[in-house]
Amino acid sequence: MVMITLYEPNEIEGIRKALGMTPKQFADELGVSIAAVSRWKHGSRLPRMETLRKLNDLVANKSKKRLKPVPA
Repeated sequence: MVMITLYEPNEIEGIRKALGMTPKQFADELGVSIAAVSRWKHGSRLPRMETLRKLNDLVANKSKKRLKPVPA
């Protein structure tokens, strides 16, 4: 089951930076324009549900890659 989270507008930029992506890479990964991301960031629009799913998956996948087990 995928959990959908509503992100606050001021979190969008922080998420992008934490993922180490440029604005273009972030938008491309989510399948939207840079302008759409800007509108979310400023709170004038909300992402579509499908885009929120992609964003959750992106964050989850990046977190899994960062949390690789350390050999003993």
